[in-house]
Amino acid sequence: SAPSDKVKITNDVVDMRQRLLRERPPKSAWDIKLANGGLIDLEFIAQFAQLTMGDQIDLPQAPPVHVLRRLADRKLIGDFTELEQTYRLYNRVLQLTAACLVEPLNTDKWSDGFTELLMRATNFPSLEILEQELASRQENIAKLFSEFVR
Repeated sequence: SAPSDKVKITNDVVDMRQRLLRERPPKSAWDIKLANGGLIDLEFIAQFAQLTMGDQIDLPQAPPVHVLRRLADRKLIGDFTELEQTYRLYNRVLQLTAACLVEPLNTDKWSDGFTELLMRATNFPSLEILEQELASRQENIAKLFSEFVR
């Protein structure tokens, strides 16, 4: 709730994101936490909003998905439904791959059984279509990040 320097916070968030992309680049298309437009970007948007728009959203220390909902409710960000679906899809994929696989980023090592489980859990008909959907969502989130964090 303390006053904040939006310019400094904006510069810090953008710098931190750029450093992460440079120093910890995604290892594959399935590295959706670190990918440009991935889970970290959604979390940065929520954290940035908490730091710079606290008086407008009034959600200190809330989970990112709650902050995204409040931003949408207050017309400070776009459609919450798509953001929530993206956030939940990213988390579902990350949780399943982390819980079930030794090498979660190497699809060549994924068994047919795991792939089937992932398709059921995400409601996609194939790995290729899920991968295309993730890429599309990452593109949208990367664009949102660059528009929102400014």
